[in-house]
Amino acid sequence: MTAQDEEKLIERFTQCVTSAEPFENEEQKAVCQKMVDNLPKLEPEKVDTERDLKDIAACTSYAYWYLSQKPDTRPAPEIQNAMALREARRHLAYMTNDYDKALASFIQCLTYRKENNLDVLKTCFNSPPAQKPEEAETATDPADTNGDCNGVSNGEKKEETEEEYSKRIGNLILEDLTHQKVIMRARDREHRGVMIKYARLSTGTTEDSYIWSQVYMAERSVAVAEYGTLGKHERTVSIFDYHGFESSKAPAVSTQIKTANLLQNLYPERLQSLLFLEPPFWLRGVLAVLKPVISAEILDRIEMATGTEETSKMVSELVDADQKALLLTPEEQLNTAISLEHFLFDVPFYALYDDVKCEREIPEPRAAEETGEGDGSLASLAGSATSFMKSLW
Repeated sequence: MTAQDEEKLIERFTQCVTSAEPFENEEQKAVCQKMVDNLPKLEPEKVDTERDLKDIAACTSYAYWYLSQKPDTRPAPEIQNAMALREARRHLAYMTNDYDKALASFIQCLTYRKENNLDVLKTCFNSPPAQKPEEAETATDPADTNGDCNGVSNGEKKEETEEEYSKRIGNLILEDLTHQKVIMRARDREHRGVMIKYARLSTGTTEDSYIWSQVYMAERSVAVAEYGTLGKHERTVSIFDYHGFESSKAPAVSTQIKTANLLQNLYPERLQSLLFLEPPFWLRGVLAVLKPVISAEILDRIEMATGTEETSKMVSELVDADQKALLLTPEEQLNTAISLEHFLFDVPFYALYDDVKCEREIPEPRAAEETGEGDGSLASLAGSATSFMKSLW
C-alpha cells in the first residue's frame, strides 16, 4: 500500500468512527453510557499490561481497531467511548431494553472476545499459513460457552506468541473453508457487502475449524459493512446457497447449534437481510410453522428463491445491475468461479473479492462429493432448522 493509499484509508476510517450516532434518543444513549461505565475495571497492577473491556468494545469497530494500531492515528478517548456505546446499544436492543440482561450480555461477550483474542481474526491471513490445513493443531474451542458466552474454554491454550496463535487459527479457518467456500462479494444499495456462503460440498471439517470459520466470516462481514457505508449501517447482508446441499455433509447438529448460539451472542442486531437460494423443503416448512411466533421485522429480512427466475428477481431487488453481474452468471445462476486463496490472502479484511484483481488460478466449479448417505436423518434436519432459527443474529 502506498503512503497516499494509506492516507485515504485513514481518512475513510476516521469518517466511519465519527459517523452519525445510531441511538433512538438521548435516553437510550444514557442507558448505553451507564452500561459502558459499569464494565468491570482492570486491577491497578494490570492497567499497563492488559486491555480493558471498554477498549475491547470499541474494537468491535474494525475502523477503530485499525486506527488504534498506530500512536499517530489512535483515536481520542471520546471516540473510544463512542464506539463502545455502539456495541452496548446492540446488546440493549438484543435484550429488548432490559438493562440488567443487556449489561450481562455485554460483559460476557467482551470477556469472551478478550480471552479468545478475537482481534487476531483481523490479521490471521496477512501471511501464508504455517501449515497445510490437515496438519493444523487443534485450537482451543472458541464456543465452549454453553451457548451464552458464560465461559471461554475448558482447556488452556499452550504458551505461544500472538503470531503463532494467529497462524494456528488461520489454519483452522482455512481447513473448514476448503469444504465450504464463503466470500464477500458485491454491495447492496446501501453499500453493505454481501456475504456469499456456498453449499458445503464435502465432509471432513472439525468442530473447532467450523466454529472459527463462522466467527471469522461474521467478523469480516461486519468490517465490510462498516467500511462500505462509512459507519452509517451496522447490519449485514447474506446469501446462502443450498444448490447441491446434503445434510450428511453438514457438521454435527450439536456443533451447528453451539455455533449459532455463539454468533447470536457475539453479533446481536447484525442481520439486515438473508436470501436462501434453492432452499431444501424442510427450511420452507420450518419458516411456515414458526411464522406466527416470528416478528414481522425478522420475517421481512428473509427471502427464499427457487429456480433461475426467482433468483434473478430477488438478487435484482437486493443489488444494482453492475453488482448483480458479479453475483450471477449470464445464465442467472450463482457465480461459483472463485479463488478462496485470493479472497483470504490478497483481499484486505474490510474489502470485497472483486476490489482486488484476482491473479490466482480459479479452479473449475466443483460438484458435491458422492457419499451415498442421502439427505441425512430427521434428527439432522431438525438440528439444522434449530440452527437456522438461532442464527438470525
